[in-house]
Amino acid sequence: MTVPPGATGGSPASVFRDPDDTTSNSFLPVRYLRGMSTRRTAALSLSVLALFVAAGSPLAAAQNSVSPTPAVAPQAPRKSDADRALEQFLDNQIEILKRSSPVTASVRGDRRFDRQLSDESEASYLARARAANDALVELAAIDIEQL
Repeated sequence: MTVPPGATGGSPASVFRDPDDTTSNSFLPVRYLRGMSTRRTAALSLSVLALFVAAGSPLAAAQNSVSPTPAVAPQAPRKSDADRALEQFLDNQIEILKRSSPVTASVRGDRRFDRQLSDESEASYLARARAANDALVELAAIDIEQL
């Protein structure tokens, strides 16, 4: 926001403060109002009031409001079998990941595996590859059209 010449500070309220007026804490555009006649000031005030009323003031809305009816909580959409199967599949995969990589699980906050290290043997790699293939077969069995 650029501060107009003669304005003090950078806050939005200080834009309307007259730097020469040390007696008032008014945030009105004092210089603008000083040069206006009483009739013009009244017209400006009525225009602002009319805009406020036309926009629906919060005070008027509160006075005219009817006690609200209790809101009905929207019902969650029913989960299909495919949704439940996918959720179960993902939960299982997260658990398999944590068990096969206990260091990653500990870093992510699962403290059950803090005293374990990952098995980096060739047999472990082959077992994880077989588990990944089995997971792909299980994932392919889920009907994506029902999700």
